[in-house]
Amino acid sequence: MSVVKRGVGFLLFLCFIWLTLQFVDKATFGQVWGEIISSPSMLAIITVTYTGAFISRGIAWRFYSGVEGRWASYLVPLYYSLFFNHLLPFKAGDLIRIGVYQQFTKTTWKSAASDVIVMRSLDLFCLAVLAIIGTGVYISPSYWWVLIGIASGGLLFVILLRWKGVPSWLNTPIRLIATRKGVLIVGLVAISWILEGYVLYGFLSMLDWKGTVFESLWATSVAVASGVFQITPGNLAAYESVMTGALVAVGLPVTSAYLIALTTHIYKFIYSFAFGILVIILFPISFSGVKEWLKERVN
Repeated sequence: MSVVKRGVGFLLFLCFIWLTLQFVDKATFGQVWGEIISSPSMLAIITVTYTGAFISRGIAWRFYSGVEGRWASYLVPLYYSLFFNHLLPFKAGDLIRIGVYQQFTKTTWKSAASDVIVMRSLDLFCLAVLAIIGTGVYISPSYWWVLIGIASGGLLFVILLRWKGVPSWLNTPIRLIATRKGVLIVGLVAISWILEGYVLYGFLSMLDWKGTVFESLWATSVAVASGVFQITPGNLAAYESVMTGALVAVGLPVTSAYLIALTTHIYKFIYSFAFGILVIILFPISFSGVKEWLKERVN
């Protein structure tokens, strides 16, 4: 599986290189960023909205854990995770998130890991739903495939809900969704991805380029989902390649699609480092602890 993952990641990296050589020139790229910098109010709205996505995830996590801790206990681990995911060429953010959360809440590693696994499972669930619906609408030749996909997903959920052999790590999020509290938590996670999708929509609107909110949401969901093939810091290359393909599928010219994908990802890199460094300064942790958490990945 690791070989396949790296192979796909490498192919997406080659696609990224080709797109860059074919469709990017300094003049156009400079013009795009010139328009962005000249719209500080819109840039502020995008930043507030993107921050809202993390706040929404933090609230969902706090509801799930049931621990009446400080809000920082849930937000700080998210920003540490974001920072290290954009710093390292592999997905180490979740391990950092577990470690920081454990330090804040004084819980066990196992309990902290369980919380993070459940919340990440809900993230992936929401991304999968958005990706399937969007793919059916924008790529499938028939809307029937959307209905078939939703029906199949619903049937799978019912089967998993009743199946006694479900792995313990998957059992909790599956049964959680079926409760009122679970609906609220899943709703907050879904809202967080809608807010994140607005980042792309905001840049499209700022540049007066074609794109609807749901198209932006779908393109964002498949681009983020491509993180499973991450072989570069911040999923650089795979993110741009997949988002470009999604935007072309909804009618954007290849050049515009790639420029907006690259621009959106550069913004997210800047955001992750700016807010990540701020959080590290305000809520420092020992780097020896980080090394220990990264060893968990090897083990």
